[in-house]
Amino acid sequence: MNMNENVPFLRHGSIFVSGTSLISRSAWTLETVLNIIDFRPHALMGGEITDYQECELPKFLQHLREVDPEMWGALVAERPKFDVAPDYVGRRALLRTLVPPFEWGTMHNKYPVSWKWDGKQLSTSDKNAYEATWGGIRLKSFKLCGEPEENASIVVRDNGWVDENTIFLD
Repeated sequence: MNMNENVPFLRHGSIFVSGTSLISRSAWTLETVLNIIDFRPHALMGGEITDYQECELPKFLQHLREVDPEMWGALVAERPKFDVAPDYVGRRALLRTLVPPFEWGTMHNKYPVSWKWDGKQLSTSDKNAYEATWGGIRLKSFKLCGEPEENASIVVRDNGWVDENTIFLD
């Protein structure tokens, strides 16, 4: 992003030289935001770097919505096509700030494990979460409950888990 010469970064990047993505507050204008959005970086050997438009720009727009609501309002007034419901799926958030209850699946030693979060306790009753080495005893049933640490985080898998109190880590 900092290779964009139309944006007043404190230091621009170039081939083999990294810049800084810092912009002075006085240069933070709607024109600057539009230049960031419209930028189309090109690879050294030619062709557009599509990862910027597909991955980096959506993150930038989400962060803009969260961090600078005034600028976000100016942007959607100028370009209404950006005024769509945000998609938080794939972002990392503090578990305790997500809206309970919900469930999600993970893999443990190649076996699926379904976890439940009720806002206080994290639990599973999947036998796949149990290690036979925990006692060498085969279990008929299994239940694991625990209270996650304050800073425990997970990747959001459903937008319904998110509200205005959610704290993202990315």
